[in-house]
Amino acid sequence: MNSEFKHFTRVNANLALIVEDLRLRQLGLINEVEKLKNHLREQNEEIHRFQVDLQEMLLTSTNDKKLKAGIIGLHKRWVLNEDRETNRLEKGSIEEHKANQNHFETANQQLKQKIRTSSKNHNEKNTRILKDNVKLIQQINDLKKECHEMSQLIKETGFTLEELRAASAVGAPGTRKAARAKSARVGSQIDNQMADL
Repeated sequence: MNSEFKHFTRVNANLALIVEDLRLRQLGLINEVEKLKNHLREQNEEIHRFQVDLQEMLLTSTNDKKLKAGIIGLHKRWVLNEDRETNRLEKGSIEEHKANQNHFETANQQLKQKIRTSSKNHNEKNTRILKDNVKLIQQINDLKKECHEMSQLIKETGFTLEELRAASAVGAPGTRKAARAKSARVGSQIDNQMADL
């Protein structure tokens, strides 16, 4: 039984190696098929380009001289490989130019969109700041007006700022009443003087 187990283990290991070898061969063949497909595609493209060149030459040649010049041009281009490489480079550079143009156009559109959103956010932020500034200016003006009224009250009543603070801190109602009475008297005196004038 032990020998059978060793035999099956060896056979299993050999089969695993065979399977791995076949898998690697399959991958190699798949790669080879892809290379051949690419080569065949390139050849078909070259045949198509030759057919296009031949048709253009036939369409443009109206007499024997133009036909002869066209055949010589095709011979130079396709047999002697004089002009074909430059055409490939030109076609490649055109494709590269188109790809770059598409890339720059999409990047341009994205940047325009970013500018629009940034401008919108900037305008919203500015309007919010302006509204806050208006509120703050109104509060400052209200405080200035209140300060002016207080200073006028101090001038009219004759009390000093320290006396008013002490009165408000102590909470002496008599001082407040006296200040109000004195301001009323001063106000009536001013009204009387204005009436006399």
